[in-house]
Amino acid sequence: MELTDKMLKRFWMRVLKKGLNECWNWTGGKTKGYGAFRVGARVYRAHRISYRLAYGECPDNLMILHACDNPRCVNPCHLTLGTCADNLHDMVVKGRSNRGERNGKAKLTTKKVMKIKTLLAQHVPYKQIASMAHVPLHQVKNISNGHTWKHITVSAA
Repeated sequence: MELTDKMLKRFWMRVLKKGLNECWNWTGGKTKGYGAFRVGARVYRAHRISYRLAYGECPDNLMILHACDNPRCVNPCHLTLGTCADNLHDMVVKGRSNRGERNGKAKLTTKKVMKIKTLLAQHVPYKQIASMAHVPLHQVKNISNGHTWKHITVSAA
């Protein structure tokens, strides 16, 4: 993709530049929360264009990550290269994943899971816990073996 001077002027007109360490928010159109910029018949994410202008092409096997967690930001200082795994790790570390109660399919609350884990730590049998918590036996087993709710911990009493 070759950007003409006219395209570059149009691009930067849609950026609210602030200090070097602050977010430079995209003020133009968006797609899925990210800035969108049309070059010919194709629409590109604005942060990808900003990265390319500052650092060059992004390799096909990498993504451009926002250190600021702001999808509208196009400040090159906030943009880094990373893998899909890096992006997912960043999401989890920063608490942006939909795990636990934030998952739309969650049937349990954090409070209930903590009670179940406390009972598990006290070596109460699975069937008894399932009965007490009014949940299926497989759910207690999944919590016990870490397949679900592994991010919830209870302190040993």
